[in-house]
Amino acid sequence: MRSVIAVLISMMCGLVRPAGAAFPEFHGQETELRWALRQLKFSRLRDGYVWTMGSVAMVIQLYPAPMDWREEDHSPGFPIHTASIGPVRARHLYDPSMLKRVETILRKSDIVLLLREQDGKSCILNGLSGQRIFEQGGREQDATAVHLACDDVWTRPEMPDVSEGDRVSISELLRTPPAPPKFIRRRQ
Repeated sequence: MRSVIAVLISMMCGLVRPAGAAFPEFHGQETELRWALRQLKFSRLRDGYVWTMGSVAMVIQLYPAPMDWREEDHSPGFPIHTASIGPVRARHLYDPSMLKRVETILRKSDIVLLLREQDGKSCILNGLSGQRIFEQGGREQDATAVHLACDDVWTRPEMPDVSEGDRVSISELLRTPPAPPKFIRRRQ
């Protein structure tokens, strides 16, 4: 019983991913950047669908997330989606001694964060350099985010140059219907 409780606490704290966990889901090329992202136990950098191309990673998150946290669960005035990524620390890594190497790779990389909102049609797009992730706070990063229709993301300069196949896959992913609620909400 004690070991079951320890595993549940670890899962809630993000220390252990259950077998068959949905994310990360890697696509694109095997690169040094993908290697660095695989060293992370938990980070927004790998919390979603991740395309890697050279020194660019595109992180796509679709809301509602698999844990079923929805917009209606937030208090009024609470920021629902922020387009920022926190810096990587030793505690985020499977092997904390790899921090210097992972940080060096991330700092010379570009990260494109693409959040599809709960309505299934609106997106938030933010192009972030690795330097910004380590040197700027969430508000500074979020200030450069662009809100737009998901159908318009390919018109933006922040979007990386991807293969036609990846472009089709990403567009289809953005058009998938939002998941229905898993739980009954008491506040309506």
